[in-house]
Amino acid sequence: YDSVYLSVEKVITSSSPLMKIGDWAPLLLLADVSAGADFLLQVLTNDVLTCYHSGVYHKSASPRAMLAEINNKFGFYRQGGDSYALEHGWINEDQFLSMVERNAIWMAEVSAWVYEYYRPDLIFAWQDVFDSTGHVFYLRNSRQVGYEASRVNLYTDYYLQAANIADQALDIILSGADLMTATVFLVSDHGMTPVHTNVYVNTVLEQNGLLVLDERNYVVVEESKALAFTSGGSMHIYINLIDHEREGFVDHVEYQAIKEQIIDLYLSLRDPDSGEDIFQTVLAIDDLGSIGLDHPNSGDIFAQAYPGYNLDSWRGKDYVYSPSTLLGQHGFDNQSPDMWGIFIAAGHGIHNLEQDIDPINLIDIAPSIARFLDISPSATSDGVVIPLLAGD
Repeated sequence: YDSVYLSVEKVITSSSPLMKIGDWAPLLLLADVSAGADFLLQVLTNDVLTCYHSGVYHKSASPRAMLAEINNKFGFYRQGGDSYALEHGWINEDQFLSMVERNAIWMAEVSAWVYEYYRPDLIFAWQDVFDSTGHVFYLRNSRQVGYEASRVNLYTDYYLQAANIADQALDIILSGADLMTATVFLVSDHGMTPVHTNVYVNTVLEQNGLLVLDERNYVVVEESKALAFTSGGSMHIYINLIDHEREGFVDHVEYQAIKEQIIDLYLSLRDPDSGEDIFQTVLAIDDLGSIGLDHPNSGDIFAQAYPGYNLDSWRGKDYVYSPSTLLGQHGFDNQSPDMWGIFIAAGHGIHNLEQDIDPINLIDIAPSIARFLDISPSATSDGVVIPLLAGD
């Protein structure tokens, strides 16, 4: 055999895609909720057929008429780049990038259609291109896994291909926008920096008797005094405080001692190869106002690593450090230029300055949007209207 038909039934219809090795094809699996997957034919012999398939998703949208129209016009949601599959060798880099492209174009076409058909006063359109490819292609540091000149050049080219995909998607999204009457903000929520080492922060707590796990590495809540939750280069550590957590048992006297112990533990961590400090910032909850994180949902301790270290909250490891197969990450100190995003404003009410403006804060985006909609920003908003946008 050199080709196969793809079908959910044991019958070939006009909608059954014909696939050869290396081909991708979409297949609708659950018609009632418009859920499907993309299939990649990888091996085809008389004895073996191997396919990779993407995740299966369905959509949520309101009103229902809009959801039905999206399902009819654009089909099921197309998964973006599958980094897990790439890491485990199920797909290669080119195939990963093709998934990124399908997702980007699908999202862009749906966004453009919603804007053109419904003409909302405000639309948010999201693109994952730079984030997903940055995590897997950001090979910039000699300590990273697989760092060598040829691979650096290859991954740089992949990243440039991703930029072209992002440009295509942006062109589609803006295709129906009249910049004489519409205002466009192009914003990223963070930058990207290379990482080389995983730090298993919950192993630190477990090794010091603050976290107890069962044989499945599930947390034994009634015996655990602290647990860490990570996001890139940052983490929040929650102490199992009585009258605060649902099954809390740590009293207020011990709470203070545990806070100090945890702060000392993380501040004392050193890179096993270089001897450098791992953490740039470790703060107790009482001090989080200084960095704008004094919120009821913040941890009892907040910590932020130096760039290069990916904080991992996975439980049950018997070691603290490992080489990171993730190449790019965010969540580090926002004063680092690598963490800065982009902001571009164009269209109605935007003056063409023909030069870069001074850096702005992410929290200024919401009140600036409110100003263009001629509504008052939320009373809880911390930001201000971007000065150069304040005038008509």
